[in-house]
Amino acid sequence: MKLKPLTPEQNNMLCDIAIHAMESCVCNEVEIPIEHFVYEGVYYRTCFIPKDVAIIGAYIKIPTTVIVSGDCYVTLGNTVGRLKGYNVIQAEGGRRQAFRALEDTHITMCFRTDKVDLRECEKEFTPEWMLLTTNRKELIKE
Repeated sequence: MKLKPLTPEQNNMLCDIAIHAMESCVCNEVEIPIEHFVYEGVYYRTCFIPKDVAIIGAYIKIPTTVIVSGDCYVTLGNTVGRLKGYNVIQAEGGRRQAFRALEDTHITMCFRTDKVDLRECEKEFTPEWMLLTTNRKELIKE
């Protein structure tokens, strides 16, 4: 399976859907734990999505490998697919994805890098690095 990049229209549509869903939803914010590290020139970023929780990720500008273990719906360009079990996906750059966990789900994104600093790795994969949950405490202080 390959995750294709979004067209600008698809990206805007996904953002509009997210904004509408958040405005019309009476739901509690859920902490999504993130573990990330660099090992042997590869950056790994893993999140845990509890059952019945939906997330929309940051814009990913580079190709990565995405590993999904669980049961969830995921946006695939302008369609939605279901991933069950263990899946390793080639994901092209220029994408934003939404996930909804039907069961507890782990998602790992990884890519080769020359960087060793985690903040520099975040800047390498997204222009939205300052909005990532790993930088949330810094946002609150500002």
